[in-house]
Amino acid sequence: MSSEKHHFKPLTWLRGIAALLVVISHSLRATQDTYLSKDEPVNWIWLKVFDLGTFGVLLFFTLSGTTLYLSHTSRASKLNVFPFYIKRFFRIWPAFALSLLVYFVFSFAFREFYGVATGNWIERQFLQVPTPTDFLTYLTLSFNISGQPGLFNNAYWSLPVEFQYYLLFPIMILLIPKLKSLSPILMGVALYMVFKLDLGIFKDQRVFMLGFTFCGGVFLGFIYRKYELRLNQYIGTITFVFLFVSASIVSNGFVEIPDLPVISNIWVMLGLIALSVVASILFAEVKLPRILTSQLYKMGEYSYSLYLYHNLLIGCAVLLLIYFSVTDSVQRYFVVITFGGFVSLYVAHLSYKYIELPFMRMGSRLSNLDRLNK
Repeated sequence: MSSEKHHFKPLTWLRGIAALLVVISHSLRATQDTYLSKDEPVNWIWLKVFDLGTFGVLLFFTLSGTTLYLSHTSRASKLNVFPFYIKRFFRIWPAFALSLLVYFVFSFAFREFYGVATGNWIERQFLQVPTPTDFLTYLTLSFNISGQPGLFNNAYWSLPVEFQYYLLFPIMILLIPKLKSLSPILMGVALYMVFKLDLGIFKDQRVFMLGFTFCGGVFLGFIYRKYELRLNQYIGTITFVFLFVSASIVSNGFVEIPDLPVISNIWVMLGLIALSVVASILFAEVKLPRILTSQLYKMGEYSYSLYLYHNLLIGCAVLLLIYFSVTDSVQRYFVVITFGGFVSLYVAHLSYKYIELPFMRMGSRLSNLDRLNK
């Protein structure tokens, strides 16, 4: 068990890397577009190397599967299902619901000062006025089933996906005593086949297409606990760096994805790389500079709130670019990354401290009460 706790820290700073990749990617999207006639778009080749927002989200899915398995099961048969759902609800929903309200209020200011829509990346999430039905589908985290995507905060798309994986998690765990490692494998394959055969009834099929990342994360957690499989730290570190380079190459289209029976698109390829990255962290002593990992660890702790609020601060930055007529590409990116990155980190810290942690404690208390009542 002490070894598991030792590996939670690298998994947390890897979550920080995932959050950072999403922020960099969205900051780049906001500055590639132009808002004033003299704007210089940001198209720096060196920055595109870090344009790995999609990969960051797939790392989140994989890490969720792994950490949930390691933290909620001392033995596969001991998972308490209802308390698990209580804790997951209070971990995710309250902070999300509050951020939804904040984005809704901010959208009035954005519509007032932004100007006419021209099709830029930033626009849909703030300019389109949501209906009562939109609010309902977002608050119930069901908008990927039949709702309108991209409202309020375009990063929200992954939240119903992850929450629906949480619903499936106890099923995998309850089947593990009989099926062992086949349980998450079969669940991942089943989800992917729903996507591949176009059997899904969801408007957004990514919950099926990417299910193998979450299920694969559960599989990695199972293997880590079951077997004493460990890699040499140098092999692990080299593999870790190589995989990130590979993800950048794939994301930027430097290599063509072959149309294979399984690996048929960039999402699937990046999902497989994300699984490999988490495996390299889990089974090896990956060594990065301590000053770097300490900061990434903090970012990993705040990563959920950072994910929730970074687009809000990027939206603020865009309004500042327009108001102060900032047109130079370097200055534009500096303003956006300052708000999307550094200011977002401070907001995320406040959200984690005053919203996430209190509701996490509430969820733990309620789940413990349920156990006592039984």
